[in-house]
Amino acid sequence: MRMIIVCVIAAIAILAAHAESPQVGPDWSSDRFLLGAWSCDLARSGRQPAHESAIYSLGLAGRWLKLTYTLTSREPNTPSVTTEAYESFDPRLNKWVYVSLSSDGEYGTSYSDGWKGSTKTYGPAPDAKGKWRLIATKVSEREFTEDIDISAVDGQWRRTGSLRCRKSD
Repeated sequence: MRMIIVCVIAAIAILAAHAESPQVGPDWSSDRFLLGAWSCDLARSGRQPAHESAIYSLGLAGRWLKLTYTLTSREPNTPSVTTEAYESFDPRLNKWVYVSLSSDGEYGTSYSDGWKGSTKTYGPAPDAKGKWRLIATKVSEREFTEDIDISAVDGQWRRTGSLRCRKSD
């Protein structure tokens, strides 16, 4: 009988813990167009063009937008790099958080205030030393661009790369 009581109490505690966790995930309505496969061309200052194959999906119970992409450079002796990235909304920060890990050992975190019309701007944490921004622009349901800028000494933004993606599925 004690075992039954202990099991019932444990079950109630588990249910209570799950009841306190938010059941509603992020609002993906503005990002849904991204779901699927994409073929992208990357132009970078002072470097050969590169190609990116990307797949967007919802992962981890629909709470994260998952991006897997492989960047293939035309530069000689440059291996392809695969990146796994996840994005979700953090209600404590009131920001979208993007976390990425790459096969070359690189990793990063960036933040966004979300879509403003057809653009979504990402950048580093406010206390980061280097200032940069990535501006994603929805061109259509089947095309988007990303422009990468760094802050120059004069305080102006300098474009260092542009990515153009077209839906391939």
